[in-house]
Amino acid sequence: MHRAALLSRVGNDPELLKEIVGLFFDECPKALSAIRQAVERRDANAVEFSAHALKSMIGNFTVSGAWQAALDLEMMGRESELANADNA
Repeated sequence: MHRAALLSRVGNDPELLKEIVGLFFDECPKALSAIRQAVERRDANAVEFSAHALKSMIGNFTVSGAWQAALDLEMMGRESELANADNA
């Protein structure tokens, strides 16, 4: 997504965009780690929760393949069907 489009999503406030990007870089690795750990434990509720958080973070910027992957993981967790979670 282009800078102008991102800025429009935050009311053309560059400081707000900077803050959101900073939060993303701080929180994204934590969410990915939480998803990995939850998949390893086969904890469907934790997969759903962490994937939902990641999807929300990504959604601030775009709806893309990464957003779809997070949605897929969230649905796997919600349905307690983690057989394919390692591949998502």
